[in-house]
Amino acid sequence: MISDFYIEIFGALTGVVYVALEIYKRPSMWIVGIVTSLVYIYVFAQNGFYAMAGLNIYYVGISVYGLWRWSVAPDICRIGKRTALLCLSTTALIFILLAFGLERYTNATMPYADALITSMSIVATWMLSRSYLEQWWVWIVANALAIGVYGWQGLYPTAILYMTYLAAAIVGLRRWRRVAMTKVNTLPNS
Repeated sequence: MISDFYIEIFGALTGVVYVALEIYKRPSMWIVGIVTSLVYIYVFAQNGFYAMAGLNIYYVGISVYGLWRWSVAPDICRIGKRTALLCLSTTALIFILLAFGLERYTNATMPYADALITSMSIVATWMLSRSYLEQWWVWIVANALAIGVYGWQGLYPTAILYMTYLAAAIVGLRRWRRVAMTKVNTLPNS
């Protein structure tokens, strides 16, 4: 049987491939994302991060949607004010519900941190599926938080993965911004 450590390493490696494909806006990233998510459902559940395990179930579904969405609307676009407010409100609502549920009904390792990273990641992935440039800012904050949380809990390969994600989010923001500057595609009130 493969040890949990090697399963986590495999998940981290596929996660690096995923984010590299994301930076270059390659639709195949969604397929790699499904594999990564399946691995991390197991890793997070084994380590008491139930919201993050649940998040990875969501990632499997949103990856199917993202693959379809990128095939019909491939351009990078800027988020409208109404959509930005909706994203912020949704993040807050998901955080409140998850934090309450994790604290009250589970033995979650760090319920508030788990809920915050998860709620931000849910919204950021939806933003990614819609090709919003601003999704990178959400990832920068969520990944920075995740590095500290997973490092604190001794999930070192996962903390290193999130360091890679943080660096990639900064690179991705710069690259997508350059691409978007050449072709502005702002969706009003979307």
